[in-house]
Amino acid sequence: MDVQKYYNGKKILLLGGAGFIGSNLAEEFVNSGAKVTVVDGFVQYTGGNIRNIQNFIGKINLYNCKVENLNCLKELVEDSDFIIDSMALTSHGYGIEYPIMDVQLNILSHLQLINALKGTQNKKILYLGSRGQYGNSKEAVITEETPQNPIDPQGISKVATESFFKFYAEKYGFKGVSLRITNCFGEYQKINGDDIGLVGSLIRDILKGETVEIYGTKERKKNIIYVKDLIKIILELIKPDFNNFEVYNIAGLEVTLGSLLDSIIENIGRGNYVVKPFPAAIKQIDVGDAKFSDKKISAKIGKLELSDLNRALANTIRYFEE
Repeated sequence: MDVQKYYNGKKILLLGGAGFIGSNLAEEFVNSGAKVTVVDGFVQYTGGNIRNIQNFIGKINLYNCKVENLNCLKELVEDSDFIIDSMALTSHGYGIEYPIMDVQLNILSHLQLINALKGTQNKKILYLGSRGQYGNSKEAVITEETPQNPIDPQGISKVATESFFKFYAEKYGFKGVSLRITNCFGEYQKINGDDIGLVGSLIRDILKGETVEIYGTKERKKNIIYVKDLIKIILELIKPDFNNFEVYNIAGLEVTLGSLLDSIIENIGRGNYVVKPFPAAIKQIDVGDAKFSDKKISAKIGKLELSDLNRALANTIRYFEE
């Protein structure tokens, strides 16, 4: 059965559904004929933006409030076939400066959902984690078994939240999946602010005519994934049944910073960059360039067919220019 037929008529609850990844999921579920409920408080530094869902807002049920203020959360959880938790404070820098806010948005919000799951039967939950949970690993290859050693509050919070989901999946009997996702880019991502992601910041700076600064060496390796590819992976992953709690790396494409910038510049038709030593603030949160393995999820859902990078970049650049 293809994805669209499978999700037609299914009830989807999307927490943080007006953010970057959440809104892309909402759009795909709507296009598949699902009955989509979005909860989003549109909190600053989270990525929640009404613009992200305006093209299909009439086809979803929208609750414009923080999850902790949603009196009917328990009822929404009980009435859903799938629950996707894409809530997050996405700014690393803001989380470092204001760790209490990071804890509120990256841990406590998710505990609200976990509390609402108590007493439900066999609910399926997907949580969006991060590559940053591993920190700057010294291992050559990062698998799901690699020790997590986060190096900033966001990573710490995501490790904690994933651990809460794992513990309560067994205690309450729901089925959970956590995805440790690499640098994601594409339509509906943030375009303003100091912390909009690796690819987004490079595109924005080149469009503005700025000379991009990259640190260390242009041969540094990074993993990136186009958001539309991530959405396809998620929709395939949550179709079959799964155990009490499963964890998967989402690696996407491995690129060098130099080759990534060359591709962006080629697509835009202008731009340049320079290589400089690491500033202390950036070095503090850089996770290094260990190989990020996605063999486990490939074994689960089959070979991952990823978009052509130039086409994905062109789509993202067009979004930034609109």
